[in-house]
Amino acid sequence: MKLQYIICMFFLSPGTLLAQEQSYWTAFMNANSSLIGYKDKNDHIRIPPRFETYSPARKFDDIIAVHEQVSGKISSYYLSKSGRVTARDSMYVFDNTLDCESEGFIRFRDQKTDRAGLLNKSGNIAIPAVYNDLSRVENGLIIALSGANKKQSPDGEHTMWEGGKYILIDTTNQLLIDNFEVEDPISLHTLQVSDKPGNDHKRKYFKGLNGKYYGFIDTDAEFKLWLKTTLLTERSESSFHKATFEEIKYWDESSGWISENGKTFIEQNFNILQKLLARLNAPDCQYDIFNESLNPFLFESELFSSYLNNCNEALENRYPVKNIVISHGKGVGVKQDHLAFLRTDSGYKLISVSLSTERLR
Repeated sequence: MKLQYIICMFFLSPGTLLAQEQSYWTAFMNANSSLIGYKDKNDHIRIPPRFETYSPARKFDDIIAVHEQVSGKISSYYLSKSGRVTARDSMYVFDNTLDCESEGFIRFRDQKTDRAGLLNKSGNIAIPAVYNDLSRVENGLIIALSGANKKQSPDGEHTMWEGGKYILIDTTNQLLIDNFEVEDPISLHTLQVSDKPGNDHKRKYFKGLNGKYYGFIDTDAEFKLWLKTTLLTERSESSFHKATFEEIKYWDESSGWISENGKTFIEQNFNILQKLLARLNAPDCQYDIFNESLNPFLFESELFSSYLNNCNEALENRYPVKNIVISHGKGVGVKQDHLAFLRTDSGYKLISVSLSTERLR
Protein backbone atom coordinates (compact mmCIF):
# COMPACT_ATOMS: atom_id res chain seq x y z
CA MET A 1 0.00 0.00 0.00
CA LYS A 2 1.14 3.50 -0.68
CA LEU A 3 -0.36 6.29 1.41
CA GLN A 4 0.18 9.63 -0.24
CA TYR A 5 0.80 12.58 2.07
CA ILE A 6 0.82 16.07 0.59
CA ILE A 7 0.03 19.51 1.88
CA CYS A 8 -3.09 20.95 0.24
CA MET A 9 -2.56 24.41 -1.17
CA PHE A 10 -6.20 25.26 -1.77
CA PHE A 11 -6.65 26.91 1.65
CA LEU A 12 -6.49 30.67 1.37
CA SER A 13 -3.52 31.32 3.66
CA PRO A 14 -1.57 29.86 6.60
CA GLY A 15 -4.03 31.67 8.85
CA THR A 16 -6.75 29.29 7.71
CA LEU A 17 -4.74 26.21 8.61
CA LEU A 18 -6.06 25.88 12.13
CA ALA A 19 -5.04 22.46 13.31
CA GLN A 20 -5.66 23.59 16.87
CA GLU A 21 -9.25 24.64 16.03
CA GLN A 22 -11.55 22.68 18.34
CA SER A 23 -15.01 23.59 17.05
CA TYR A 24 -16.35 21.85 13.98
CA TRP A 25 -16.88 23.43 10.58
CA THR A 26 -20.20 23.07 8.81
CA ALA A 27 -20.80 22.16 5.17
CA PHE A 28 -22.50 24.70 2.90
CA MET A 29 -23.34 24.77 -0.81
CA ASN A 30 -22.48 27.21 -3.57
CA ALA A 31 -25.14 29.32 -5.30
CA ASN A 32 -26.37 26.56 -7.62
CA SER A 33 -26.05 23.77 -5.01
CA SER A 34 -23.53 21.85 -7.11
CA LEU A 35 -20.53 21.94 -4.73
CA ILE A 36 -19.94 22.09 -0.98
CA GLY A 37 -17.39 23.88 1.17
CA TYR A 38 -17.01 24.45 4.91
CA LYS A 39 -17.60 27.40 7.25
CA ASP A 40 -16.61 27.86 10.88
CA LYS A 41 -18.96 28.76 13.74
CA ASN A 42 -18.53 32.47 12.94
CA ASP A 43 -19.72 31.89 9.36
CA HIS A 44 -16.21 32.47 7.99
CA ILE A 45 -15.47 30.38 4.91
CA ARG A 46 -12.63 27.96 5.70
CA ILE A 47 -12.85 25.98 2.47
CA PRO A 48 -14.63 27.48 -0.56
CA PRO A 49 -17.13 25.15 -2.29
CA ARG A 50 -15.08 22.69 -4.32
CA PHE A 51 -16.23 19.21 -3.26
CA GLU A 52 -18.95 17.10 -4.83
CA THR A 53 -22.24 17.21 -2.93
CA TYR A 54 -22.14 13.46 -2.28
CA SER A 55 -19.05 13.93 -0.10
CA PRO A 56 -20.48 12.48 3.12
CA ALA A 57 -19.38 14.85 5.92
CA ARG A 58 -21.86 17.54 6.94
CA LYS A 59 -19.65 18.52 9.88
CA PHE A 60 -15.86 18.72 9.87
CA ASP A 61 -14.24 17.97 13.24
CA ASP A 62 -10.75 16.70 12.39
CA ILE A 63 -10.66 14.52 9.26
CA ILE A 64 -13.21 13.93 6.48
CA ALA A 65 -13.66 12.02 3.23
CA VAL A 66 -14.23 14.14 0.13
CA HIS A 67 -14.83 13.83 -3.61
CA GLU A 68 -13.33 16.57 -5.79
CA GLN A 69 -13.36 16.95 -9.56
CA VAL A 70 -9.87 17.60 -10.88
CA SER A 71 -9.20 17.92 -14.63
CA GLY A 72 -12.52 16.27 -15.41
CA LYS A 73 -11.92 13.29 -13.12
CA ILE A 74 -13.24 12.58 -9.61
CA SER A 75 -10.52 12.42 -6.98
CA SER A 76 -11.40 10.95 -3.57
CA TYR A 77 -9.26 11.36 -0.47
CA TYR A 78 -9.18 12.10 3.26
CA LEU A 79 -8.61 15.69 4.32
CA SER A 80 -7.47 16.85 7.76
CA LYS A 81 -8.10 20.33 9.16
CA SER A 82 -4.40 21.10 8.80
CA GLY A 83 -4.80 20.68 5.04
CA ARG A 84 -3.14 17.28 4.74
CA VAL A 85 -4.44 14.93 2.05
CA THR A 86 -4.12 11.20 2.68
CA ALA A 87 -5.24 7.83 1.35
CA ARG A 88 -5.82 8.76 -2.28
CA ASP A 89 -5.21 5.12 -3.16
CA SER A 90 -6.67 3.54 -0.01
CA MET A 91 -10.11 4.90 0.83
CA TYR A 92 -12.43 2.79 2.99
CA VAL A 93 -15.73 2.25 1.16
CA PHE A 94 -18.76 0.33 2.37
CA ASP A 95 -21.98 0.06 0.34
CA ASN A 96 -20.64 2.71 -2.06
CA THR A 97 -20.19 5.18 0.81
CA LEU A 98 -16.93 6.64 2.12
CA ASP A 99 -16.12 6.32 5.81
CA CYS A 100 -16.87 8.97 8.43
CA GLU A 101 -14.68 10.15 11.29
CA SER A 102 -15.43 8.54 14.64
CA GLU A 103 -13.78 9.85 17.82
CA GLY A 104 -10.94 11.38 15.81
CA PHE A 105 -10.21 8.28 13.69
CA ILE A 106 -11.18 7.12 10.21
CA ARG A 107 -10.70 3.76 8.49
CA PHE A 108 -8.69 3.10 5.32
CA ARG A 109 -8.24 0.02 3.12
CA ASP A 110 -5.09 -1.10 1.32
CA GLN A 111 -6.35 -1.82 -2.19
CA LYS A 112 -3.47 -4.22 -2.93
CA THR A 113 -3.94 -6.47 0.10
CA ASP A 114 -7.65 -5.70 0.73
CA ARG A 115 -6.86 -5.14 4.40
CA ALA A 116 -8.28 -2.43 6.64
CA GLY A 117 -6.48 -0.10 9.03
CA LEU A 118 -7.06 3.13 10.95
CA LEU A 119 -5.85 6.71 10.52
CA ASN A 120 -5.81 9.27 13.32
CA LYS A 121 -7.15 12.81 13.00
CA SER A 122 -3.87 14.02 11.50
CA GLY A 123 -3.95 11.40 8.77
CA ASN A 124 -1.20 9.28 10.31
CA ILE A 125 -1.52 5.51 10.58
CA ALA A 126 -2.78 4.52 14.03
CA ILE A 127 -3.44 0.87 13.13
CA PRO A 128 -1.76 -0.68 10.07
CA ALA A 129 -3.86 -2.32 7.37
CA VAL A 130 -3.63 -5.93 8.61
CA TYR A 131 -7.30 -6.81 9.27
CA ASN A 132 -10.04 -8.06 6.98
CA ASP A 133 -12.31 -5.42 8.44
CA LEU A 134 -12.71 -2.98 11.32
CA SER A 135 -15.71 -1.45 13.01
CA ARG A 136 -15.76 2.28 13.62
CA VAL A 137 -14.18 3.43 16.87
CA GLU A 138 -16.74 3.29 19.69
CA ASN A 139 -15.63 4.42 23.16
CA GLY A 140 -12.01 3.96 22.09
CA LEU A 141 -12.70 0.33 21.11
CA ILE A 142 -12.73 -1.44 17.74
CA ILE A 143 -14.07 -4.84 16.69
CA ALA A 144 -11.61 -6.34 14.20
CA LEU A 145 -11.99 -9.33 11.88
CA SER A 146 -9.02 -11.42 10.78
CA GLY A 147 -8.53 -14.72 8.97
CA ALA A 148 -11.74 -14.42 6.93
CA ASN A 149 -12.38 -15.03 3.23
CA LYS A 150 -14.39 -12.78 0.94
CA LYS A 151 -17.29 -14.22 -1.03
CA GLN A 152 -20.18 -12.99 -3.13
CA SER A 153 -23.53 -12.42 -1.43
CA PRO A 154 -26.48 -14.61 -2.52
CA ASP A 155 -28.00 -11.73 -4.51
CA GLY A 156 -24.71 -11.22 -6.35
CA GLU A 157 -24.73 -7.49 -5.61
CA HIS A 158 -22.34 -7.38 -2.65
CA THR A 159 -19.32 -9.14 -1.22
CA MET A 160 -19.21 -10.43 2.34
CA TRP A 161 -16.72 -11.96 4.75
CA GLU A 162 -16.94 -15.63 5.70
CA GLY A 163 -15.18 -17.33 8.60
CA GLY A 164 -12.33 -15.72 10.48
CA LYS A 165 -12.25 -14.50 14.07
CA TYR A 166 -13.52 -11.33 15.70
CA ILE A 167 -11.33 -9.69 18.31
CA LEU A 168 -11.54 -6.51 20.39
CA ILE A 169 -8.70 -3.99 20.14
CA ASP A 170 -8.16 -0.36 21.13
CA THR A 171 -6.94 2.57 19.04
CA THR A 172 -3.30 1.69 19.77
CA ASN A 173 -3.90 -1.77 18.23
CA GLN A 174 -3.60 -3.45 21.63
CA LEU A 175 -5.44 -6.77 21.73
CA LEU A 176 -7.93 -6.75 24.60
CA ILE A 177 -10.16 -9.77 23.93
CA ASP A 178 -8.97 -12.59 21.68
CA ASN A 179 -12.41 -14.05 20.90
CA PHE A 180 -15.16 -11.47 20.61
CA GLU A 181 -17.97 -13.38 18.90
CA VAL A 182 -21.10 -11.35 19.64
CA GLU A 183 -24.61 -12.04 18.38
CA ASP A 184 -26.53 -9.74 20.71
CA PRO A 185 -26.58 -5.94 20.23
CA ILE A 186 -24.07 -4.88 22.89
CA SER A 187 -23.04 -1.25 23.35
CA LEU A 188 -19.28 -0.68 23.53
CA HIS A 189 -20.06 2.59 25.30
CA THR A 190 -21.21 0.69 28.40
CA LEU A 191 -17.86 -0.96 29.18
CA GLN A 192 -17.14 -1.95 32.77
CA VAL A 193 -13.90 -3.78 33.67
CA SER A 194 -13.83 -6.03 36.75
CA ASP A 195 -11.77 -8.80 38.33
CA LYS A 196 -14.58 -11.34 37.92
CA PRO A 197 -17.83 -11.62 35.98
CA GLY A 198 -20.63 -9.54 37.46
CA ASN A 199 -24.19 -10.64 38.15
CA ASP A 200 -25.86 -7.98 36.00
CA HIS A 201 -28.10 -10.00 33.67
CA LYS A 202 -28.19 -7.13 31.19
CA ARG A 203 -24.46 -7.47 30.57
CA LYS A 204 -22.35 -9.84 28.50
CA TYR A 205 -18.95 -10.60 30.02
CA PHE A 206 -15.74 -11.45 28.14
CA LYS A 207 -12.41 -12.44 29.65
CA GLY A 208 -9.56 -10.24 28.46
CA LEU A 209 -5.94 -11.17 27.87
CA ASN A 210 -5.07 -9.30 31.08
CA GLY A 211 -7.29 -11.62 33.13
CA LYS A 212 -9.90 -8.90 33.67
CA TYR A 213 -13.54 -9.21 32.64
CA TYR A 214 -15.02 -6.76 30.19
CA GLY A 215 -18.75 -6.26 30.62
CA PHE A 216 -21.04 -4.63 28.03
CA ILE A 217 -24.77 -3.99 28.21
CA ASP A 218 -26.92 -6.03 25.84
CA THR A 219 -29.35 -3.29 24.80
CA ASP A 220 -32.07 -5.81 23.90
CA ALA A 221 -31.97 -7.23 27.42
CA GLU A 222 -31.79 -3.72 28.87
CA PHE A 223 -34.83 -2.55 26.93
CA LYS A 224 -36.94 -5.61 27.71
CA LEU A 225 -36.18 -5.26 31.42
CA TRP A 226 -37.07 -1.56 31.37
CA LEU A 227 -40.26 -2.25 29.44
CA LYS A 228 -41.36 -4.96 31.87
CA THR A 229 -40.40 -3.29 35.16
CA THR A 230 -41.18 0.34 34.33
CA LEU A 231 -43.49 1.18 31.45
CA LEU A 232 -45.70 -1.93 31.55
CA THR A 233 -45.83 -1.85 35.34
CA GLU A 234 -46.66 1.80 35.91
CA ARG A 235 -48.74 2.60 32.79
CA SER A 236 -49.48 6.09 34.13
CA GLU A 237 -49.58 9.32 32.17
CA SER A 238 -46.63 10.66 34.16
CA SER A 239 -44.55 7.57 33.36
CA PHE A 240 -45.42 7.99 29.68
CA HIS A 241 -44.31 11.63 29.79
CA LYS A 242 -40.95 10.56 31.29
CA ALA A 243 -40.56 7.92 28.60
CA THR A 244 -41.33 10.21 25.64
CA PHE A 245 -38.90 12.29 23.59
CA GLU A 246 -39.35 16.06 23.22
CA GLU A 247 -40.60 15.58 19.67
CA ILE A 248 -42.51 12.60 18.35
CA LYS A 249 -43.56 11.33 14.93
CA TYR A 250 -46.90 9.64 14.43
CA TRP A 251 -48.50 8.16 11.33
CA ASP A 252 -51.73 9.46 9.86
CA GLU A 253 -53.25 7.63 6.88
CA SER A 254 -54.23 10.84 5.10
CA SER A 255 -51.24 13.03 5.96
CA GLY A 256 -48.36 10.58 6.44
CA TRP A 257 -45.81 11.22 9.18
CA ILE A 258 -46.69 14.15 11.45
CA SER A 259 -44.38 15.85 13.98
CA GLU A 260 -45.78 16.72 17.39
CA ASN A 261 -44.50 17.94 20.72
CA GLY A 262 -44.00 14.88 22.92
CA LYS A 263 -45.92 16.25 25.89
CA THR A 264 -48.86 17.32 23.72
CA PHE A 265 -48.95 13.95 21.95
CA ILE A 266 -49.19 12.02 25.23
CA GLU A 267 -51.92 14.30 26.56
CA GLN A 268 -53.97 13.83 23.39
CA ASN A 269 -53.43 10.08 22.98
CA PHE A 270 -52.83 8.71 26.48
CA ASN A 271 -55.99 6.57 26.58
CA ILE A 272 -55.03 4.89 23.29
CA LEU A 273 -51.46 4.27 24.46
CA GLN A 274 -52.63 2.95 27.82
CA LYS A 275 -54.83 0.38 26.05
CA LEU A 276 -51.86 -0.58 23.91
CA LEU A 277 -49.70 -1.21 26.98
CA ALA A 278 -52.48 -3.28 28.51
CA ARG A 279 -52.49 -5.31 25.31
CA LEU A 280 -48.72 -5.84 25.60
CA ASN A 281 -49.27 -7.22 29.11
CA ALA A 282 -51.80 -9.78 27.92
CA PRO A 283 -50.42 -13.36 27.78
CA ASP A 284 -51.78 -13.93 24.26
CA CYS A 285 -50.29 -10.73 22.80
CA GLN A 286 -48.17 -11.36 19.70
CA TYR A 287 -45.31 -8.89 19.53
CA ASP A 288 -41.67 -8.67 18.52
CA ILE A 289 -38.92 -6.20 19.36
CA PHE A 290 -36.52 -5.23 16.59
CA ASN A 291 -33.14 -3.53 16.98
CA GLU A 292 -32.96 -0.66 14.49
CA SER A 293 -31.14 2.60 13.82
CA LEU A 294 -32.45 6.15 13.89
CA ASN A 295 -33.73 7.26 10.47
CA PRO A 296 -32.15 10.70 9.79
CA PHE A 297 -34.53 11.35 6.90
CA LEU A 298 -37.56 11.01 9.17
CA PHE A 299 -36.11 12.54 12.34
CA GLU A 300 -34.70 15.73 10.83
CA SER A 301 -35.17 18.03 13.82
CA GLU A 302 -32.08 19.51 15.48
CA LEU A 303 -33.26 17.72 18.64
CA PHE A 304 -31.97 14.47 17.11
CA SER A 305 -28.60 15.82 15.91
CA SER A 306 -26.66 14.46 18.91
CA TYR A 307 -27.77 10.94 17.95
CA LEU A 308 -26.16 11.23 14.50
CA ASN A 309 -22.51 11.40 13.42
CA ASN A 310 -20.88 14.08 11.26
CA CYS A 311 -22.16 12.36 8.12
CA ASN A 312 -25.77 12.37 9.31
CA GLU A 313 -25.69 8.63 10.06
CA ALA A 314 -27.20 7.06 13.16
CA LEU A 315 -24.90 6.38 16.13
CA GLU A 316 -26.49 2.95 16.36
CA ASN A 317 -24.10 1.31 18.82
CA ARG A 318 -24.65 3.95 21.48
CA TYR A 319 -28.18 5.06 20.60
CA PRO A 320 -30.13 2.16 19.05
CA VAL A 321 -33.86 2.25 18.35
CA LYS A 322 -36.06 -0.52 19.74
CA ASN A 323 -39.19 -1.01 17.65
CA ILE A 324 -42.07 -2.89 19.30
CA VAL A 325 -44.30 -4.46 16.64
CA ILE A 326 -47.66 -5.75 17.90
CA SER A 327 -49.51 -8.07 15.52
CA HIS A 328 -53.29 -8.41 15.45
CA GLY A 329 -54.57 -11.48 13.62
CA LYS A 330 -52.70 -13.77 11.24
CA GLY A 331 -52.09 -14.22 7.55
CA VAL A 332 -53.22 -11.76 4.91
CA GLY A 333 -55.47 -9.81 7.26
CA VAL A 334 -52.86 -9.18 9.94
CA LYS A 335 -52.64 -5.64 11.32
CA GLN A 336 -49.66 -4.20 13.13
CA ASP A 337 -48.99 -1.41 15.61
CA HIS A 338 -45.50 0.09 16.03
CA LEU A 339 -43.94 1.84 19.01
CA ALA A 340 -40.32 2.96 18.52
CA PHE A 341 -38.06 3.93 21.44
CA LEU A 342 -34.67 5.65 21.14
CA ARG A 343 -31.94 4.83 23.66
CA THR A 344 -30.71 8.13 25.11
CA ASP A 345 -28.35 9.12 27.92
CA SER A 346 -31.43 9.54 30.13
CA GLY A 347 -33.15 6.27 29.26
CA TYR A 348 -35.40 4.98 26.50
CA LYS A 349 -37.71 7.55 24.91
CA LEU A 350 -40.72 7.05 22.64
CA ILE A 351 -40.02 8.72 19.27
CA SER A 352 -42.61 7.32 16.87
CA VAL A 353 -46.01 5.64 16.86
CA SER A 354 -47.82 3.99 13.97
CA LEU A 355 -51.15 2.28 14.68
CA SER A 356 -53.44 0.27 12.43
CA THR A 357 -56.09 -0.22 15.11
CA GLU A 358 -56.61 3.37 16.34
CA ARG A 359 -56.58 6.92 14.94
CA LEU A 360 -53.97 9.14 16.59
CA ARG A 361 -54.19 12.90 16.89
